[in-house]
Amino acid sequence: MRGQKVPFFFTVIDTEAVKLKIARWLDDRFMREPEFFLVDVKVQGRKITVYLDGDRGITVDKCGEYSRYLESHLDEAMLAGVNYI
Repeated sequence: MRGQKVPFFFTVIDTEAVKLKIARWLDDRFMREPEFFLVDVKVQGRKITVYLDGDRGITVDKCGEYSRYLESHLDEAMLAGVNYI
C-alpha cells in the first residue's frame, strides 16, 4: 500500500564462515560418533546443504538428528541470519 512502511530484511551470509563453523561443530559431534563424517557443505543464497555419510551409511533418522544439532548451533550463533533453509 502506498505510504505504508514495510520492513525489509536482507542478510548476507558469509559462506566460508558458515562452512567452517559447520565443520567445527560436526567435528565435535563426530568425536562421539566417529563412524560418521562430513562429505561437503554447500551454501547457495540462503540455502545451506550439508552432506554426511558413515562407514556403513547413514539413516534418515540420524540425518534428522544432525540437522537439529546444526540448526540449534546456527540459531545460537546467528551466523546465517534467521532466514536460512
